[in-house]
Amino acid sequence: MRLTEEFLKQRKACKEGIEFAKNYGLIGSDLNHIDEVKGDYNNFVSWLKNEVKSEKKYDKNGNLIYSKDSDGYWKESKYDENNNLIYFKNSDGYWKESNYDENNN
Repeated sequence: MRLTEEFLKQRKACKEGIEFAKNYGLIGSDLNHIDEVKGDYNNFVSWLKNEVKSEKKYDKNGNLIYSKDSDGYWKESKYDENNNLIYFKNSDGYWKESNYDENNN
């Protein structure tokens, strides 16, 4: 898999990070070799390495429903038909359930 501007935008990379990736030839590079990148730019390369090794899943409305970071930390969420967060759980053991009335309160 190659690093693309779209990949960075999907993961909400900052504008400066995207410009850095363009200016230093990272766009188009093989993501399997991201660990070979030396140095960092305001923690952008560290962030990018984590993003490459992480997993994210979204529901049909674009809500993040599952993520797992490169260090093994995970979290999962469920949303109702109004995109209200109704359930959250993470690998630390924290969980929360929420209920909403007909006014989404």
